[in-house]
Amino acid sequence: MEETNDNLPTEEWNEIVTIASMIEREAANVEEMPRVSSVIYNRLAIKRKLQIDATVVYALGLNSKDVVTLDDLKVDSPYNTYVVPALPIGPIASPGAAAIKAALKPEVTEYTYYVLDPAAGQHFFTDDYDEFLRKKAEFAN
Repeated sequence: MEETNDNLPTEEWNEIVTIASMIEREAANVEEMPRVSSVIYNRLAIKRKLQIDATVVYALGLNSKDVVTLDDLKVDSPYNTYVVPALPIGPIASPGAAAIKAALKPEVTEYTYYVLDPAAGQHFFTDDYDEFLRKKAEFAN
């Protein structure tokens, strides 16, 4: 059995579970989870909004949505990370063990952006905003 962090204060566990819930909803597969986690922590470290679509979908009261619109991004909710400049007020899903592990041990990267490549069924990660925009446009076609 793996070592756990049973000694974390309750507030830290709440943050971990909230982060893990976003990882659970965002990652395309288990292998991506530590990388998605790194993006979340990297964005928090530089005080940048997380801008996670899954939080918007949750704020809209939905389980999933194929396309999140610009109007969706404006929904007034403490869960909407396009509006809230920090973590949402709580979890957006029930995270599994892999997502919790990823939240506790993110991959060490400089990545601050990712976008889903639907053809590959996985995300493209980068720390360059222009590259992110190029890939986003490429994957939209």
